[in-house]
Amino acid sequence: MNGLAKMDLEAAPGTDACVAMIKYPPGVTGGEAVFVPRTGATVEDDGYLVVYVYDSKADMSYMNIYNALTMSPTPVASLRMPRRVPYGFHGTWVTEEQLKKQVMWV
Repeated sequence: MNGLAKMDLEAAPGTDACVAMIKYPPGVTGGEAVFVPRTGATVEDDGYLVVYVYDSKADMSYMNIYNALTMSPTPVASLRMPRRVPYGFHGTWVTEEQLKKQVMWV
């Protein structure tokens, strides 16, 4: 994917449901975004979008964190990964207890 789109799922039929977009720079593609609500948020989109992106020009992967409320194209934070994160890598949130139950499978 070459960006993120914020959709209004309650938009009237026949109207543009896309209310905001973040377009990645040329050569940058991203995977699945995970929404993380901001502590104390009072509206549904007040939080962060966490997404792995790959910059093919630099041959580097990053974890970018975007403001989901403003949809600013400038990440709140960008963390360089020590190695390339493959396309299709998915995000899953589990509690410590859930993780401990999976130890025997690792």
